[in-house]
Amino acid sequence: MMDGLGYAFAGGRELRRLCLRAVLSLMYASILRFSRAIFVLNPDDGRVIRSLGLERPSRPVVRIGGTGIDLEEFSYAPPAAGPLNVLMIARLLREKGVMEYAAASQRLRDQGIACRMDPLGPYDSNPGAIDADQFSTWIAQHLIHYLGETDDVRPYLRACSILCLPSYREGLPRTILEALAIGRPIITTDVPGCRELVIDGVNGFIVPPRDPDALAAAITRFVDRPDLLVTMAKASRALAEAGDDVGDINPLIMATMGLSAPTSSPVCAA
Repeated sequence: MMDGLGYAFAGGRELRRLCLRAVLSLMYASILRFSRAIFVLNPDDGRVIRSLGLERPSRPVVRIGGTGIDLEEFSYAPPAAGPLNVLMIARLLREKGVMEYAAASQRLRDQGIACRMDPLGPYDSNPGAIDADQFSTWIAQHLIHYLGETDDVRPYLRACSILCLPSYREGLPRTILEALAIGRPIITTDVPGCRELVIDGVNGFIVPPRDPDALAAAITRFVDRPDLLVTMAKASRALAEAGDDVGDINPLIMATMGLSAPTSSPVCAA
């Protein structure tokens, strides 16, 4: 299962990234040749796997809609009342859009728009990690209110108004799937893995990647139209019920692995 292709395939043409992309491509080619199927979480990752020449009649590329969410565990909760709270759940990496998130907060402050920007997630040793001193500066400037790490995101999702993930590339982010289930509007970027989970203007907004001005403008729309919080929350939950239930996704995975009889062809266009 290719749970997102990560830093090396997240765009950019820096020498380090290009070298890592070449090395990983060789590693994937070596390792995946022993597989009988390759699961991917979005169409773009499927195209990358195919471009590496890794799909065979005996080794199909199978696209699944994430690993599934327990819709009872992540039950619907109406958006919290009070000031706008924009939650971001992610490792503290540039590729997750943390820089743009902080810059959007600065733009909102400059416009006199009051909202709370709450990042939740761990520091990371990845090459794209945010510098700890930079992050501390944002905290000191009150641009963000760092929530630390957690093993249970549900209380934070229920306390927020919007989930924001301005990532550069994803597999199919579980944080968005969980936010859909609880019923939160989503602001995310027009990149692989993220755009598949939002119907622009229905359950959230899709903005260009690496664009803090567009991100700030999308947040402002909820300030101008607070009624969108409720309508988009219900739309997010409806989308989760339509396609993210773990009870629907697990049988497809098991059928592909030969652990149960498939009810339909498990091979999806990826």
